[in-house]
Amino acid sequence: MDKKLQGFQLIAQEKLQAIICSIPGKKDLIIEPALIKPLEHVCAASWLKLKGIHRIFKFDGDQIISRTAEHQIHIFLIHSKVETFQQILIHIQELERREPTDLDDAIKSFHIIIFEYFLVGTKIYS
Repeated sequence: MDKKLQGFQLIAQEKLQAIICSIPGKKDLIIEPALIKPLEHVCAASWLKLKGIHRIFKFDGDQIISRTAEHQIHIFLIHSKVETFQQILIHIQELERREPTDLDDAIKSFHIIIFEYFLVGTKIYS
């Protein structure tokens, strides 16, 4: 059973690595608080840093996270909830208002990874 669970962890790591490595440049990961524990089961912060993540933040809809570099990329990791997605859009609009860039750079500066989950009995699986 442990080997099967490790297999799921490795698959999740490979998928996450493929996504992160497909995005060039300096990256910040902004993660929804409810996803921190599930992500810790897949990888550690040190693993994320080895894959190109510069800084890791807990997503707070009220806090705007500024870029530390001109072409800093924000990767959001969230649940598939409309409310959270709307908060991210507000975050992006406010950041673009504070630090304007041209449209092409703005489109490339933000990525959203939507974490889908489903319930089986009383447990959450992803």
